[in-house]
Amino acid sequence: MAEDNSHPPSLRHEPQLTPVAEKSLPAKCKTTTLKYCPTIDLISLVTEDDELRVFRLNGQKVFGGSFKGDPYLDEDDGGGEIRKLMWKNNGHLLAVACADNTIRIISAYSGKIVHHYPVYEEQSDADRSVKVTCLGWGVNFTDSQVAQQQLKEAAGQISVEDLLSSDVHPSKAAALLKADLPRELALLDIESSLPKLSTLPATGSE
Repeated sequence: MAEDNSHPPSLRHEPQLTPVAEKSLPAKCKTTTLKYCPTIDLISLVTEDDELRVFRLNGQKVFGGSFKGDPYLDEDDGGGEIRKLMWKNNGHLLAVACADNTIRIISAYSGKIVHHYPVYEEQSDADRSVKVTCLGWGVNFTDSQVAQQQLKEAAGQISVEDLLSSDVHPSKAAALLKADLPRELALLDIESSLPKLSTLPATGSE
């Protein structure tokens, strides 16, 4: 069966993508660090100067910052270089892996670091340094008894196979599993819950 080539390639119908927004960045960014969070429509990226910046789709900057020291004070040892970014599926947290082999967990609501810990435990007899090459979020079922209890409380709506399957969205699994209060409290940004104090009146000395 012969193929119909009567229409030139330039006239063939091709799907067109409609631009949602356009933003001119003030500095060049590392293309490999561009990450989009579809849950809350945020885009995170890293500039060539290793500055983290998070934008909305309309180009508005949400938060940003740098983890490098002050170069004028000889505090910049290269450990603040950002190598990997990864959003949590619900969009609440952003994981940032730096060259000093530490992970910083940043709250998407406040832009503040809620957790900061090393990637691995350093060994005294290690002959070479370990570098971060990939970063991702996962589900931890190290405590089998707690996992079995959570599955039991889900009333058969979800199984272990569902949790390990790539077809089940993590947000659906989180909705069916009972919330872990201690873990949620550990990730809570308490500063946003505290009442704001009024400005103290100025006092003069006689």
